[in-house]
Amino acid sequence: MPRKNFTQTHQKIMDTLKEVQSKNACTSINLLAQNANTDSRTVRKHLEIAEIDDIGRFTDEKKTIFCIKKSMGHLFDDETRLAEVRSRWKEAFGDKTALEILNKKRT
Repeated sequence: MPRKNFTQTHQKIMDTLKEVQSKNACTSINLLAQNANTDSRTVRKHLEIAEIDDIGRFTDEKKTIFCIKKSMGHLFDDETRLAEVRSRWKEAFGDKTALEILNKKRT
């Protein structure tokens, strides 16, 4: 997926998540996929990144329900928290970008 499409898809998923969050703290991945006009696998991968950023959590092993923890802008309002998230990302993934992780070839 080209970077522009990845970014647009991510923005659409996050916007849909914000919209759904205004009504419910938790939502199904299938509902988000339907509202964002994409597939559930793509939504799940983008929300795995959101989970790393401490935006919310999956509530089940199959990752079918995602619950919001805080408002989505909280990381940018707190430089210390943002630095912590970046540090955890570096520890978990090194210098890989989210795009590289999501496009990893399956073996």
